[in-house]
Amino acid sequence: MAMNHFVMLKLSGLSFSIVSLVSWIAFVTVNLIFLAVPPLSETQGFPKSFSLIEAAQKGNKKEVEKLLAQGTNVDFQDEYGDSALLSASRRGFVEIVKILLDAGAQVNLTDSDGGTPLIESSKMGHSDVVKLLLYRGADVSAKDKDNETAFSYATQNDLKEITEILIKHGAQ
Repeated sequence: MAMNHFVMLKLSGLSFSIVSLVSWIAFVTVNLIFLAVPPLSETQGFPKSFSLIEAAQKGNKKEVEKLLAQGTNVDFQDEYGDSALLSASRRGFVEIVKILLDAGAQVNLTDSDGGTPLIESSKMGHSDVVKLLLYRGADVSAKDKDNETAFSYATQNDLKEITEILIKHGAQ
């Protein structure tokens, strides 16, 4: 008798082909794997962390507070090194910046270009955010990958109020 994938097996009075047996085993294995893996929302906080960055970018205070209350990683960084604090600082959302700092966000966390929340808020002219970050310990002398500081960006962009604030905090 030639062996092929249509060979029938008889077990306990049941007949089935090897192909159907292998298919059934594969189906059961895949389903067991899916049952054993928790949903993405429960693994490492990535979806919640991306949501935190998005909520911070939009200035959505309630969503930021909700995500932080759920234990979302406040310092999570995306593939570009962006974080919720960097995003909120860049956009001038001082309330969100305060919430994130109160939740333990690192004030000097850098993105992939070496930008810090202070550098980003200084570039954009957000004086209230600059003041808050400095009060909370931001490094006024931090440099990005282009060797620029918050002060150099503020002077290049002719942001006099930001420049004065930074000088009062030791910028050169």
